[in-house]
Parts: sequence; structure tokens; C-alpha cells
Amino acid sequence: MKSSGRTIGNYQIVEEVGRGGMAVVYRAYQPSLNRHVAIKVLPPQLGFDQQFVERFLREARAAASLRHPNIVVIHDVGREAAQEQDVYFIVMEYLEGRTLKQLVEEEGPLHPKRAAHIVEQVAAALDYAHQRGFVHRDVKPANIFVGPGDHVTLTDFGIAKAASETQQLTRTGTLMGTPEYMAPEQATGGEVDHRTDLYALGVVLYQMLTGHVPYQGHTPHAVLHNVIYEPPLAPRQVNPNLSAALEGVILKAIAKQPEQRFQRGAELVRALRRATEGAARDAFEPAAPRRPAPVAARPMAPPRRRRSALPWLLGAAAALLIIGGAAVVAMLLINGGPPVLPPATQVADENPPEPTLTAAAPSSVPTSAPTAVPTADVGQREEELLARLDWRRDNGEPIVVRRAPAPPSLDGSLDEWAGPEYGVSHVVFRPENWQDRDDHAASFRAMWDGDYFYLGLTIQDDRLVQLGSGSTIYAGDDVEIQLDTDLDGDRMADGLSEDDSQMGFAIMDLDAGSHEAYVWRPPSRERPLTLDLAARKTPAGYTVETAIPWPALNLNPQSETAYGFCLSLADTDTPGLVDQESMISTCPRREWGDPTTWGTLVLVDW
Repeated sequence: MKSSGRTIGNYQIVEEVGRGGMAVVYRAYQPSLNRHVAIKVLPPQLGFDQQFVERFLREARAAASLRHPNIVVIHDVGREAAQEQDVYFIVMEYLEGRTLKQLVEEEGPLHPKRAAHIVEQVAAALDYAHQRGFVHRDVKPANIFVGPGDHVTLTDFGIAKAASETQQLTRTGTLMGTPEYMAPEQATGGEVDHRTDLYALGVVLYQMLTGHVPYQGHTPHAVLHNVIYEPPLAPRQVNPNLSAALEGVILKAIAKQPEQRFQRGAELVRALRRATEGAARDAFEPAAPRRPAPVAARPMAPPRRRRSALPWLLGAAAALLIIGGAAVVAMLLINGGPPVLPPATQVADENPPEPTLTAAAPSSVPTSAPTAVPTADVGQREEELLARLDWRRDNGEPIVVRRAPAPPSLDGSLDEWAGPEYGVSHVVFRPENWQDRDDHAASFRAMWDGDYFYLGLTIQDDRLVQLGSGSTIYAGDDVEIQLDTDLDGDRMADGLSEDDSQMGFAIMDLDAGSHEAYVWRPPSRERPLTLDLAARKTPAGYTVETAIPWPALNLNPQSETAYGFCLSLADTDTPGLVDQESMISTCPRREWGDPTTWGTLVLVDW
């Protein structure tokens, strides 16, 4: 087939952009909607296998139901009759950017923070698909598209499964998948499940951080032999700059036994965050001065050649140091250890007042300092806390928010935020007739003190739409936060109960710096709220920083306590449209006005 001048269905071929064993990809133009799309056309030899064609069409239509910011949108699937051989094709959104394969080949090993950001997005896409019964089976850098702002899109759902279940391809020895990224169970023809995809994602992580795959060979069968039987080359042998913690995460991700791997993408992401945060501190924070370890005094032989008073002076000084050190140790033992920082100050009012129309600016100093915890112990302490707390384990990962060492400057720069970055990736709704490109994605960081919940958002959106003020805040883009103070998930007939609350805000005009906010809680319903808020334009969208007073969330914050929580972003790209066109959320099961579908927020003061 020519790479241009040809028409497939309603699509005009512009150029060939990629070719592989399973398909040829073209950029095409769709005149009816005045847009470019990507068309993946199956090679002619596959069209002769009716079993494969049926499975291909079925899987492609099923994959079209996946709606996630990090999964490619499938617009159409079909067949075009031809004189010699029918042409089967999939029409997808056309993605700007390059594949992760091209990125690593051109730039070499990535910084751990950047690699973690990419893995987080792929893991979110995989968890979403796995929850709906999909297994990708061919996760690899060539199927991961990296666009502006490192926004990631996972492609090629459905084709690998259709091929792997087709007897004719198996009989002819066609290898389904890419050997370097196959899990051992897949390489041996065994049962595959969601953990097979997570193994492949682990290989992708290995390659991003080292520039190489863990298993290589002169032939595909040699690679498969190594995958099944040989241990991987330790990542730090390839890239000595990696931390031991990062190496541990990678090796667990590519363990040969599925039960020894991470069982969900979110688990991999949590471990990766802890490892990269520790690595960043080790790499960029100056080491604290250390006292020399005490050394037991040893008798010294007298000098043979020359007598001097210096050894006696040095011995006396050493004795004084030892005595002084012993005194310090004794004092610590008597007092039960080193002094402990006071716990975080809590708000004493059990019934916080309704938020006023104006919110005071954040204090210049925090209510109290966060409790110091050694970096190496933070991850372990978090795991132990989540193990003993009750939280909504079936609705997304818990959002663990650490106490702010100091209130951040609210200027939209996002340069003073500590702690993990969380994705907002679960699609809450999108109309079936939504034809525009999925352009909405977000991530956020959060901190807290006794007065405020601090929120920093990075939003990717190619069009900011806001129609007005007052009750029309819903007519456009906005950020919404729901919070259930006791995690009981009760629900009244008319929506939220008195211990639940919702607040939201919208950027009205980035150039003018205007915004609007509201708080909604029974029995007073919706009330306006003025927030200290700053936003900045970015090449891919905009950033937001804000300080939300706790009374607006109806919460008296307590450390190491779980609360019902959900953060959602609504998107509208059509000026004049009253209804929001789509919404993404931190919770996969989020529904309007139903606290039982919210996730979990955990505040910690360390």
C-alpha cells in the first residue's frame, strides 16, 4: 500500500509513521471532523486467518470501551473490501510526541524522578484496565507514547490478546509479544494475568534507568531462555549511580515468580516514590555532620626512640573525651533517650465555624514543627500505619499527606512542595458522543498544618473554559474536593450528611489571576468562599497552589487518622456548553454525592 494518496474508509492517508510485525501505522486525515488520526492497518497475511480477524475485531471493540487519560482513544474499527484482500484497521487518536523507545535511545538513561513519573502513569492505566478484565500482554517502550510535559499514553490494547489466542499463528511459529519484555510465564506459554503486565513495566523501568533491558541474546529464543532460567544483571552493575532502594524496587518488579512481584501497579508506584525520594535526598541534601564513633582506649607501647610529653597529653585528652561521652550516654539512659519533639498542635474546637467569605492568608510559621523521622524509616512507618488503619482499600490508593515544614509560598511555582505526587487519572464520566481528543490530565501534591490544607496541582489541559461566576461555577473547568470526616460513608437521602463536605474552585482568568471558590455542606448548602490561590500558565496547561482553611472542609485535623477523601477535576472544552464534558478523579468508583465511593486521606505529622 502507498503511504499517501490512499483512502481507507472515510480517512485519507497522509504518511506512514510506523511499521511492525502486527501492523502498519499511518497518519491520516478525517475531513468530517477536520482532524488527524492514526490508523493501524493489519498486514495482508493476517487477513486470511478468519479466526484472528474475528478476535481482532472483538478485542478492538472491547478496548474502545477503555476511557483513561493514559490509554489511547480508539475512534473506530472496521474492514474495507478490496479486490485482492480485505483491509482491517483501527482508527485511534493521533498522538504528538515520540515513543518511550525513541526517548531512551535518543537521551539515554533517564533521571529516576522522570522515570518514576512515566511509570506512575503507565501503572495507573494498567490498574484501570486490569480492574476491567483487560491484560495488555505487550507492554514495552514502543507501545508507550510520551507527549508534551511527559504525558504518557499506552497504546495497542487488544491486538496481542487476539493474536495470542489464534491457533494458526501459534502453529506457524509467530511469536506473540516481544521477548525482552515477556514474563517467564508468558515465555513458557503458561497462564498470564495482570502481573504479567506489571513484570513488563518493571523491565521498562529497568531500561529507563540503565539504558538496557535485563535480558539480551543473539536470537529471540536465546532471550526467552535467559528470561526463564537466568537471573537478571543487577541494575547497579549497569548504572552505578542508582541507589540500592531503586535497585530493590526494580528486582522485585521483575521477579520470576508472579507472587513475588508487586501485585498492583499502585504498589509499584508507592515503592518507587519512596525509593526516588530517598535517592533525591541522598544525592542533593548535604550530609549532617556526624560525631566520631567512640573508640575503646587501648594501651600503647612506650615509644622506643624518644621520650616526649605529647603521648601523655594525648592520652589525657582521650580520657577526658571518653569520660565526657560516658556522661552524655548516662544522661540519655536516665532520661529515657533523646529529647522528643512535641506532637503536632491540634485544633481544639470540636465544632469548627462555617467558613467566612474571606480566608486569612497562611501563617508565616507552622503551628508546630513536624516530628523528625529518619528518611530510611519513613516508608516503613507509612506501611505499618496503613496496615493498622481502616481505610477504603477498594477505591484507589490512600493519599498520605505529610505535615508542612513551613507554609509554601503561594505563587504557582510548585517549588516548595515535599512528599509524594499523586495522579488524578480515573475517568468518572465522558459522554459517549465525546469526539474531541482526551486532553485532560493532572497530578497533585499536598501538605498540611493546624490551619490549612495546602494543595499544589499540575494540570494538563489545552483549553481553559469558564463561563461565569456564582452558580455557573459548574459550567467549565473546576477542581472539587470531597471529604468525609469519620470515614463511615453514610449517605442521606438528599446527598451528603452533616459530617461530609465538598468544596471546589475554578480558575476564571489566568491572565487576570481571578478565581472563584465555594463550599457545600448540609444544612447550609452552597456558600461562596475566598481562597488564597495562585495559578500560572504552562506549555501544557497550568499550575495551581492554594491554602484551604480546615473549617471549609469541616475537619479538625488529627495525625495518623484516615478520612474519606476524593479529589476530582472537571473539564469543558466547548465555550457556551453548560454541562461539564468529562471528569477525572483520584477514585475509580467516585459518584456524585455518595461518600461511600470516595477514597482515603491520611494525615501524618512526620
